[in-house]
Amino acid sequence: MYNTNKKLPYRKSVGIILMNKEKKIFLGKRKKSSQLPWQMPQGGIDKNEEPITAVFRELQEEVGTNNAVVIKVLSKWIKYDFPERLEKKRHFKKQYKGQEQKWFLLQFLGNDSEIDINKYNPEFKSWKWANIYDLTKDLIDFKKDVYYTIIRELISGIKTI
Repeated sequence: MYNTNKKLPYRKSVGIILMNKEKKIFLGKRKKSSQLPWQMPQGGIDKNEEPITAVFRELQEEVGTNNAVVIKVLSKWIKYDFPERLEKKRHFKKQYKGQEQKWFLLQFLGNDSEIDINKYNPEFKSWKWANIYDLTKDLIDFKKDVYYTIIRELISGIKTI
């Protein structure tokens, strides 16, 4: 069941598809929950912050490096609602109906040794590189439609790199 409180706004945020030289995608396992599967880096857009600035800030905070370049940007914002089961677990979920995200495909320019998920305030307890075609197997259930949409639109960028 999804949050049906229509009065709440959507939280503006960015999502990051970080791809390495082997065309695999960075996935992190959230630190604060053993129940949540793997996900791509993402985070809220601060007040007066541009989405592209938020992308590189979130990349630095969650992955420990921002050694990447933008390949492609999703043409539209994607919304999803928070499930009611998570509504009580996080304070911002009580303030927002869900998230409205702008997704970016980035090419990681560095080596794995540059990745440090513990560099700042760790959000991931582990990370891995995953095949783009296997992405939807291990992802958060209520975000799968978002991931299907971004894969459909951004997959052409991955094939041409």
